[in-house]
Amino acid sequence: MKLIYLLCFILFFSSCSKSSINKKTSNIDVLKLEKSKEIWLNHKKDSNNSYTYFTNFVSWSGFGHETQITVKNGIFTKREYTSWNKLKENTWIETKKDLGKHKAGAKLKLIDDLYIECKNILETKDKLSNNIYLGFDKKGLLSYCLYAPKNCADDCSNGIQIKEIKFTK
Repeated sequence: MKLIYLLCFILFFSSCSKSSINKKTSNIDVLKLEKSKEIWLNHKKDSNNSYTYFTNFVSWSGFGHETQITVKNGIFTKREYTSWNKLKENTWIETKKDLGKHKAGAKLKLIDDLYIECKNILETKDKLSNNIYLGFDKKGLLSYCLYAPKNCADDCSNGIQIKEIKFTK
């Protein structure tokens, strides 16, 4: 009798395609993202679409960078960048007149754009070949939405990483 139950169990789970399991997981993550986006839209409204956010990358081998992007009333006003390694640090600031001048640093994107980008990651990246990471801060706002090939050991994640969002008026 136990053998029959075991065979039924194996048959049932082997009939589930990997893509349907992959899709279900993605749908759960998309729902979490949509809930977070609602929280974001409330904060955006309360702050008159004025905020600063920080995005960063830190490698296990001692180098990294951080970009600070400032938005006032829905318009980019400043981008600051710092990179470092064991030997030196590099810093620059762009203001309205020269925004986007430097190639290094995070691209000028509104938080709304990052939510769209994250949804695209969740819906298109194959979970069978990539690890997908989705997280939110204490307020429920998007904190990270990353993917990394499963066969990669370090520094291979791609996507969105928001260190902090500060709201202003």
